[in-house]
Amino acid sequence: MSENDPSSNPLPASPVASRPPPTTAPERSIGRWGSFAIGLLGLLAYANTFEASWAFDDGVNILRNPFLRWTELSFDNLWRAATRGINDRPVADVTFALNYYLHGFTVPGFHAVNIAIHIANGLLVQALARITFHRVRHSRRQWQAPLATTRLEWAALFAGLLFTLHPLQTQSVTYIVQRMNSMATLFYLAAMLLYLHGRFSETRRRRVAAFSAALAAGLLAAGSKENALTLPIAIWLYELFFFRDLNRSWALRAGAWIATPMLLIGGIAFYIVVYGPDMGYASRSFGMGERVLTQLRVVVFYLSLMALPLPSRLNIAHDFPVSQSFLDPATTLASGLLLGALLAAGIGMAPRARIASFAVLWFFLNLVMESSILPLEIVYEHRTYLPMAAVCIALSHAAFTLIPLPTLRLVGISAALVAALGCATFVRNATWIDGITLWSDAYSKSPNALRAVHNLGAALGRAGRNDEAIVLYEKSIQIDPAQSDPYQNLGASMLELGDYERALEYMRQAVRLEPDNHLALGGLGDALSELDRLEEAATAYVASLEHYPDERVFTSLGVLRHKQGRFNEAIQLFNTALRYNPEYGLALINMGLVYIDKGELDRALQHFLLVLKTYDEPETHVHIGNVYWEQGRSGAAIHHLQEAVRLAPHSPIAANNLGWMLATAPIDSLRDPVRAIELADRVTEMTGVRDPNVLDTKAAALAALGDFESALAAANDSIAAARELGNLSLALEVNERRALYASGVAYVDRLERAVP
Repeated sequence: MSENDPSSNPLPASPVASRPPPTTAPERSIGRWGSFAIGLLGLLAYANTFEASWAFDDGVNILRNPFLRWTELSFDNLWRAATRGINDRPVADVTFALNYYLHGFTVPGFHAVNIAIHIANGLLVQALARITFHRVRHSRRQWQAPLATTRLEWAALFAGLLFTLHPLQTQSVTYIVQRMNSMATLFYLAAMLLYLHGRFSETRRRRVAAFSAALAAGLLAAGSKENALTLPIAIWLYELFFFRDLNRSWALRAGAWIATPMLLIGGIAFYIVVYGPDMGYASRSFGMGERVLTQLRVVVFYLSLMALPLPSRLNIAHDFPVSQSFLDPATTLASGLLLGALLAAGIGMAPRARIASFAVLWFFLNLVMESSILPLEIVYEHRTYLPMAAVCIALSHAAFTLIPLPTLRLVGISAALVAALGCATFVRNATWIDGITLWSDAYSKSPNALRAVHNLGAALGRAGRNDEAIVLYEKSIQIDPAQSDPYQNLGASMLELGDYERALEYMRQAVRLEPDNHLALGGLGDALSELDRLEEAATAYVASLEHYPDERVFTSLGVLRHKQGRFNEAIQLFNTALRYNPEYGLALINMGLVYIDKGELDRALQHFLLVLKTYDEPETHVHIGNVYWEQGRSGAAIHHLQEAVRLAPHSPIAANNLGWMLATAPIDSLRDPVRAIELADRVTEMTGVRDPNVLDTKAAALAALGDFESALAAANDSIAAARELGNLSLALEVNERRALYASGVAYVDRLERAVP
């Protein structure tokens, strides 16, 4: 009788299962050092991701989620983060909020948590593999070599390493927002192991504690991502395969407890599909039937990526044509037949190959939500993360039980394989460094995929490369003219380029296509504001805020009210923006500018200094310097303007303001007219414009040097330039200073309190 025949070696079916036998010292050594290897190699494989920038859905889920910006630990903040996000994944959202509380939006902390979760998952896969292997081994009579426990310890380690270092996992780890996916897997696997701990517990108290902890972990998994709802079925399958010896009567009895709620959910889903709303397909370019057919090919594609995970095959935006029928394309039917055969083989080999059979069913089970009728995007690599856990366990078990090589030789081959996978992971991670590298990679692989084209354009636009971005936005419109985002981004590029009429046209088209697109409505407000159509702009901003409480839009509306002289209303809007994002520098700066116009310089300074706590930003140094200058604190003013010029050497405003202070400082030791002339000449060279303010600065500096003839000439040029621009008040000011120069007197800015 074969040792693989379950009839000769049934798995114990008692309510309390016997624990795996105690491990020997060599086995414990493999386990301990193996766990260390998983942690170290996982860290090395992802070592080049700590500075990888935000990508794609990170923006809407994290950066633009105001409820994650904790400035204090409180129940109210916890509740808002958990209940008011846009993705209904409260557990993951709370961890993002904790990241923000500790270090703001600096990315290394977010990546450190993601990598730690991934390494923990690798360790959990190792632990689950070890228990499963020993569980199967313990059921056999002939269980010496080749099923020696030392060999199975190596197999369990290989399973953990395979899961940790496989390049297909990068999208779940390096893509920050996909912590939702890896956290769901963390708690899912933890729940499985806690359940097994309960199964091995000999006392009722310990069983209850373990099962309660498993339930809690399961709830945390579901709170991280909805695909964890398959956990009860996974536990049922594990119990059936490894504790109940495939007992059909038990399977039916226990399955009824799971089937009842599942049938209820299925009935509700069927009603929604047949009689209810469109489930979200109205916003898709494919229907439910097309998606289901396409998923046959997608799942086969996932299997091919598991088998051959070359970085050249990995992509954040696969261009995957939709199946129109089983024969269009013909690979749809072939994929369906292949998956059917795989599923049938998995079920059929259950009596003789428990682990392989379980892995097949686990794989399909954990893809059923994202590769079925739900109106999700067609294909994403991160959907394979949880399914791969059991696949890695099955592959490692097959390798170490079926390949007739000495253990150490097989360990060496396995080590070479995981090293190659780790190197491929490191190479793949390099594409995530910033938006341009990520989307350039996607565009090179999927040049006609709307997501790749449009998002590369957006990345280039954020980098100020608007000409290149515009070409890609226009290509996006050619691919799918019904999408609003390319029009909205075209409008944003036109705003950057100062073409406000075209910006207005594009933003209006984006709003026509998607009336609740809050970004397009906000951009529409920006275009109208630049065209001085202020009340129309205010209406657009209010409409945007009705759809999403964006601090940027609150700030833009505040700036508009400031222009209209409605200071108190502007301050209220800036305060609202700061409630959503307490460190939003633009709101703080504009609040300070309002207080300057109100004559409340100390309050203005307070807001500017708050900005410097988070951003060492040149424009803020300019504002602080100007306030200090107005207060007579000329030394402090010059210091901040010098900082502004250091940080932004090509800023005309910073350079000219510093030049003016150095030319007219009331304290002799602070004046440096030679440097002031250098700064004025640099501004003129940078801008190529006869700016009256710059000419005024140069005139004051020349007069301070005693060159009154040249000072008069510069002052005359300043007056002429001011009159050409219609700035009569500046012309009158310069004319008063010209009178001083004509009488041989330099101009010194007589501040109210001349202190350094």
